Amino acid sequence: TNFAHQTFIEGKRFTFFPTVSVPLRNSYGFLTPKFGLHYTNYDLSMDVGTKGNNPDRVVPIVSLDSGVIFDRHINFGNTGYIQTLEPRAFYVYIPYVNQSFLPNFDSAESDFSFAQILTENRFTGSDRINDANRVTLALTSRLIEPSTGIERLRMAIGQQFRFDDRRVILNSQITSSNVDFIAALAGRLTRTISTDVNLQVDEQALITEKIRAGISYQPEPGKVINLGYRYTRDIRERGDILINQLDTAIKQVDTSIQWPILNNLHTVARVNYSLQ
Repeated sequence: TNFAHQTFIEGKRFTFFPTVSVPLRNSYGFLTPKFGLHYTNYDLSMDVGTKGNNPDRVVPIVSLDSGVIFDRHINFGNTGYIQTLEPRAFYVYIPYVNQSFLPNFDSAESDFSFAQILTENRFTGSDRINDANRVTLALTSRLIEPSTGIERLRMAIGQQFRFDDRRVILNSQITSSNVDFIAALAGRLTRTISTDVNLQVDEQALITEKIRAGISYQPEPGKVINLGYRYTRDIRERGDILINQLDTAIKQVDTSIQWPILNNLHTVARVNYSLQ
């Protein structure tokens, strides 16, 4: 890891994270309280402040995950479907623990996504554990074809509410801290064509933060053509951008293909093109 004076430090890290959860489930819902104690100890090549070369950290992590599933039979034309409605609430409490004196070997901030907002820690790795006092509310609705089990359509929205400001931060920020709302739409348009769209919004400034959209054609296993679009807004403060510096927002088109050309030979290709 690299500190302010460009001094590199080496060492060993030991992590121990026991958890206890009580999954309570029935045919229409679930409730899962969970408690964990995240312990980390370092054996470093040099002292880190007043903690010496063997600093450690203990962080309790408490979460409560809950959800219910409603379903009904509906008809569109002559076709019958099962429609679900799945509200979910996920609460996390992690007290603030000062970790600024610890090295950072492999922690980074996870991208904001449906998977991420339903986890306790927004950081990857083990060097940083976020403080948290937040609840995430999500609502998913699916349209399922009962004869085949194919999910024809999935719509989902999620909103994260923070009761306390974040105090554990990293410089490698991926998404604006104001982005707490996410929406997704996915489905099978036909037997061979599927699509997936994700949208993230900075609701305070009413600005689109990220767009992930894609369409896929897969007539059979081993044959697939994908076309996607990615947009990520430049989140830097305008004062940090030089006058002659280009906007570093991500605007990309991504295409990929896998297709057989002989019995035992397939071709695979991908092109990622920046629109900037």
